[in-house]
Amino acid sequence: MTIPYSLPSIIDKTLRALALGIGSIRDDRRSIPDPSLKLLFLVQILRARWLNLSLAFWLGCIAGVWVMRAFPEIDLALSRSLYTPGVGFSLKGTAWEQALYGSVPLLTLVVNVGLIGLWWLNRRSGRRWLGLGGRQLAFLLALLILIPGLLVNQTLKAHWGRVRPIDIADFGGGQHFTPAFVVSEQGGRSFSSGHVAAAAYLMVVAATLAGRRSLWFQLALLYTLAVGSARIAAGGHFFSDVLTSIALVWLGQGLLRAIFLIHWSDEQH
Repeated sequence: MTIPYSLPSIIDKTLRALALGIGSIRDDRRSIPDPSLKLLFLVQILRARWLNLSLAFWLGCIAGVWVMRAFPEIDLALSRSLYTPGVGFSLKGTAWEQALYGSVPLLTLVVNVGLIGLWWLNRRSGRRWLGLGGRQLAFLLALLILIPGLLVNQTLKAHWGRVRPIDIADFGGGQHFTPAFVVSEQGGRSFSSGHVAAAAYLMVVAATLAGRRSLWFQLALLYTLAVGSARIAAGGHFFSDVLTSIALVWLGQGLLRAIFLIHWSDEQH
């Protein structure tokens, strides 16, 4: 039995397909286009998807972990900019900070009750309002339970031990700072942010029902960033805690979409 193509040939054809933006290769002798399409080639590579997540996302995660581990001062500097000696984190307890903090569990509850109600209505009427069926509902509830629920709140926050900014000596507390992604035995609950993870979940709800280019998704993104900013401003979390929660939810949705076979309306195939 002979193998029609060698591994180098397969790789070369795959690269040409990415560069040309086509799904098949017609000519074994065709080389990657020169200068005019090199940018397109790079874009196609970065948009190549593994488990529903682009290469740009994976590279961003790797770069983020490296930067926060190599330069832990970033976390301290951002928190220090919001800290006033002798006063503390002055934005903690303000109306907007408390409103954002309290809105997350309430909004999460309202949204999920609404999702279940909409699914029931669609099932009874035979319609598909917002494209919500049983599989989409199962995907969203599984994501909420597994990532914000079990992974972030019940596993990382409960066992990682990183101390919150407000409790470290740099900001008037009695415990010491632990860099991002380093397990601590101090019993803190800073890593990562449960509120931000729940807010990021709402981004996935918006993307599933309305698409990533929709106004709803943009509003959910702004809300998530506002919640993250409020948690940092209150001394409840470091910058890296916030980024980690967003990344974990986005990673979780990619994996679960592959399992539940969920496709977003604005996703290119």
